[in-house]
Amino acid sequence: MNHPPRRPGTQPPPPRRYDGKRVVGSMILGVGIGLLVALFLKGVIANTPVVIPAKRIFWLFVLSAANGALVGFTIESMRQLQASNPDPAYRRRKGRRTGS
Repeated sequence: MNHPPRRPGTQPPPPRRYDGKRVVGSMILGVGIGLLVALFLKGVIANTPVVIPAKRIFWLFVLSAANGALVGFTIESMRQLQASNPDPAYRRRKGRRTGS
């Protein structure tokens, strides 16, 4: 792949280190959002005539929390990887969209 020539005397920015604390924070935020969604779904289920065992409600909370953690981990990890990419072609914009 051909890259545009660099201007003399310019260096690419040093790559940033992977910040695990931010990832863990995003995972905790994701767990919180997942639990809120599960709580909302529990309220919806409670107002229907369907009877669901407590064990299934428990697993709804566990899976919603795990899903939120996974989403938080993925989003923050990808954000950090994109921010640390030193390739100038990656940062170059192809063009601007214009509204109609």
